[in-house]
Amino acid sequence: MAIPLLEAIDLEGKDLSTDALLTQHAFARYLVEKRKAHYSYRFGAARPVADGDPP
Repeated sequence: MAIPLLEAIDLEGKDLSTDALLTQHAFARYLVEKRKAHYSYRFGAARPVADGDPP
C-alpha cells in the first residue's frame, strides 16, 4: 500500500484523489479518519464484460 510513502507528508485538510488501484476501504479510512484528509476516488469497470461472464 501507499501508506508508508504518505507518512512523511502533512495531509490534514488536503484534497487527495486516486484511481481505481487505491480504491480500498482501509486506505480510505486511513486518509479520512487517521490523517484527516479529504479523499475522492474514481472507479469503473475493471475490464469489459465478455459474453458468458456472470452478471
